[in-house]
Parts: sequence; C-alpha cells; structure tokens
Amino acid sequence: MSLTDQEAGNGPGGTPPTAQEPGSARRRGRFRWWWLLPPAALAVAAAIILTALAATYQPIAFRMEMGGNLIPGLPEAKGLRGVNTFGLAHHDLYLPPQRGLFTIDATITNTGTYAVTIEAVMLPRPGGRYWPVSPAGPVRYSLADGGPQLPTVGLLRNVTLGPGDQINIGIPVRSAPCASKTDWTQIVGFMVRERFLWFTRTVPMPVTEEDGLLIMHTPGGHPGDPNVFCASP
Repeated sequence: MSLTDQEAGNGPGGTPPTAQEPGSARRRGRFRWWWLLPPAALAVAAAIILTALAATYQPIAFRMEMGGNLIPGLPEAKGLRGVNTFGLAHHDLYLPPQRGLFTIDATITNTGTYAVTIEAVMLPRPGGRYWPVSPAGPVRYSLADGGPQLPTVGLLRNVTLGPGDQINIGIPVRSAPCASKTDWTQIVGFMVRERFLWFTRTVPMPVTEEDGLLIMHTPGGHPGDPNVFCASP
C-alpha cells in the first residue's frame, strides 16, 4: 500500500471516510427544528387568543334617547314624552299616532380602545315583518361632537368610529295614523351591525338611557271606528 493511499484514508490507520459527514449535519438540523417549536407554539397561542378576543369585542354603547332633532332635515316625532318613571331609575317613551314620515333617533358611541365600523342600523322584525313601525328611507347619521373625519350628515353605511367617537343616528319610519285607545304595543330598540377586524356581529340598542321601551297604542283602524283615535291632520 502506498503512502498516498494511507493519507487518503484508504488503508489501515487512515482518516475516517467523509461519507459520514451528511449524517452529522442532519442530526444538527433536527436539533435546530426542535429549538423553533416553542416560539411557534407561542405564536399559535397568541393568534388563538387574539381571534377569541376579536370575536367577542363589542364596544358600541347607547348614549342618548330619541328627541331633540338630532339629524337636521329629518322630521321629528310629535308628542313624544317620557312615561313610567320610577325614581329616575327607569322610564319609557310614549309615542302617539303619527301622520307621515317621522324619525327614531339616538346617539351611540365607541367606548372601547380600538376602532370599529358601523355597517348598518336596522329596526327589529318581530315575526319576520316590520311592526308597529316600518322603514321609510335610508338611515342617516351626524357627528355628535363635530370633527373633520366624517361629513356633518351622511348615509349610515360603513362608518368607522374611533375610540370615544359618537354619532347621532336617525331612522326614518312610518306608522298607521290611527290606533286603538285600549291596546298597547312596544318597541324594545334597534339593531346595530358592527365590524371589528374580520368579525361582524349585530347587537341590540335600547331607545332610552335606562333601557326603557318605546310604547305606542296599537296602530290600526280608521277615523270614526269605535275605540280608535287618530293623529291630527
């Protein structure tokens, strides 16, 4: 055997063949993958927590009840007044029969620390139909405190509210001009559809600050019918 063969590792006492080196590299690679698993698990856990929080985030709150011509250009309800007051802890609103279009209005605010988008405001539909009032035009909004980021009055569609922002909303509605003198009905509130990140949810809003009701005599009938009264022409 030549000296050259021994130096090349082909003879007794030669250096180990280099063919084993890739196996050592693979073992080192496996150790590096294990080292990456804890940060990846933390990232997945953080994503799960963020998704859960985003899915339940609901900062929209009611601020002010109907009345006061909150939206310029929309007609106010006539004769609206507070009733059923109990030590200032609760009260309802009474709405007498109305002729023509009038407005259900209120103020809502973002009480959270992140912006949300108000996609729409809607009336409830008990039994699948609008009653005792029905929509009579697109919902409008105005800024409660003014500001350059939104128009003074606009159609309420995908309006973004930052933390602390407030808007007045006006829902144009109609109802029968006559009602029963003895029967009563009520409106619990309205619905707000909001979006945060990729989550959308619809939440109820009351019509008074104390979660009271909008009370009406049951609409229906005609002038001259027994036990029926009507709004003034």
